[in-house]
Amino acid sequence: MSHDFTSLTGLLLDAAKAHGADYADVILVNGASQSVEVREGKLDTTEREDSFDIGLRVLVGKKQAIVSTASKREADLKKLAEQAVLMARTLPEDLFNSIAEPELIAKNFPDLNLCENANTLDIDRAVECALAAEAAGESVDGVSMSDGAHTVQGRFTNLLHASNGFFGQYDISYTNMSCAMIAGEGENMVTDYDYDVHINHDQLNSPESIGRTAAKRAVNQLNPRPGKTGQFPVIYDNRVSTSLVLHLARAANGRAIAKGTSFLKDKLGQKILSPEITITDDPLRPQGLKSSPFDGECLPHKAFNLIEEGILNELFLDLSTAKQLNMTPNGRARRDIGTAISPGSTNLWLHAGQTSPEDMIADIKEGFLVTHLMGSSISMSTGDYSRGASGFWIENGKIAYPVVEMTIAGNLKEMYASMIAANDLTLRYGTDSPSILIPKLSVAAG
Repeated sequence: MSHDFTSLTGLLLDAAKAHGADYADVILVNGASQSVEVREGKLDTTEREDSFDIGLRVLVGKKQAIVSTASKREADLKKLAEQAVLMARTLPEDLFNSIAEPELIAKNFPDLNLCENANTLDIDRAVECALAAEAAGESVDGVSMSDGAHTVQGRFTNLLHASNGFFGQYDISYTNMSCAMIAGEGENMVTDYDYDVHINHDQLNSPESIGRTAAKRAVNQLNPRPGKTGQFPVIYDNRVSTSLVLHLARAANGRAIAKGTSFLKDKLGQKILSPEITITDDPLRPQGLKSSPFDGECLPHKAFNLIEEGILNELFLDLSTAKQLNMTPNGRARRDIGTAISPGSTNLWLHAGQTSPEDMIADIKEGFLVTHLMGSSISMSTGDYSRGASGFWIENGKIAYPVVEMTIAGNLKEMYASMIAANDLTLRYGTDSPSILIPKLSVAAG
């Protein structure tokens, strides 16, 4: 669904330079998405949204301003450029504001296969899939009713054009299918879900699988009992273990390191996890949900191991944070329409371990399998950690009964140092992780 928007982006760059900008760049996102929801075997809602947004960043010396619009009118774009430069002149200098020098600019863009071949959104297929997921879920014994099934499709063009000579553009598509089922009645009513998302519709899990999984998860949670309070082994199911990976990525963000607000501020090059743990960030993974051929500052993307055999090997850096830390930028600048650039992760995953979740459970005399997390109290400066949780109590190496209204607490530094990865990794969601065992955490019931 590629389009030629260079006349719009070029107009903005020329206008910004004419009004006195020393540098300017433009990001543009154009596309469409549609969602359908079915309930009780019927189409309930359908929505379509066509979107166009364009953002302009200008630098006047070390002063920066960012503005955005949804207009394609020439007069509006020229006015936007004028306003951006005027705004920049009024703002304080930031000595770390930087632009990509010519030798750093991305020049070769790999084909990452990020867009499905079809050029149109297929509403009939979307409805058919949602109906199939719901029907499969309702066929499972113990389900009392459906809480709906959704299919969301989207296709977008992303473009970055800069006055330093950079121009890059790529298209991306996705389809997301989800289903939620209700089991039980009255006060013993529980809901659970399943979902899948992929660049290509045909590579999704089947609608029937999604519906049945949602149903079985709901049924398995019926008749919860109180858990126990104390120090216990805790397994994070792979539905929720990604949260631990994301906390680590947040702590390894160059901005937090530069501000001194991360518990990893002095840990680069040191062992912080078990030698069996490696975590990779790869923006060039074919068909990755967070893949792109270049970053938000015109730099080329490349893969690296954030954690390599337990050692903090890299930080997420954009040009500004790299300059603050006297390090080399590594192409992790993230940029949204109308917002400031900041470093962040792309396709991030914790590598699989050797042990199956079933074997982990079998080795636990008493412990907690977490399948849902809610609320949080997390200090990124100290690593202190507390979250609400529900899931299943483990007794004598087996799942004993469902538990709700639990709290798990510890310190992330200690948790990372002791955690063990299972072998059930699936690369699908942009941030991925196998199930994770923390050998000892504080667990509180009620």
